[in-house]
Amino acid sequence: DLTAVAGILNSSIMIILSFSHLVINLNLMKIILFLISFLSAHIIIYLIYFLISCLSLFFVNADTYADWLMEATDFDRYPAEIYSDFLRFFLLFALPILFFAYVPVAILLDKLSGYYAGLGLVVIFVLYLISTIVWRLGLKNYQSASS
Repeated sequence: DLTAVAGILNSSIMIILSFSHLVINLNLMKIILFLISFLSAHIIIYLIYFLISCLSLFFVNADTYADWLMEATDFDRYPAEIYSDFLRFFLLFALPILFFAYVPVAILLDKLSGYYAGLGLVVIFVLYLISTIVWRLGLKNYQSASS
């Protein structure tokens, strides 16, 4: 999807422009943790969309779930601090919508420890396992419209 390249380019430009207005202490480890969490966030979003897409192997109108996911991403427009601890945890790890919008920048600004970059890798691993299982089950149970 070439439109994703434009999104990554746009995000990168915004990050570079934002750095010129911030006074933060950068070091190599913080930059590495930021890059890990930033890339993890993109992979997490991809895996969530892939998992939702796999539902089309089970349900006729699976596009409703993709619409629901798009609506759910409205949670990432607000600072994570406004949510209760339970809801924040849920939106960071169970349905990792906030991970994309919050964790990389929070690590860079010292609002979160680098531990969260590692947790992002765990989320990727879990989502990968779930999406692989759903994909394989879907392929086993798939029946084409013409059969």
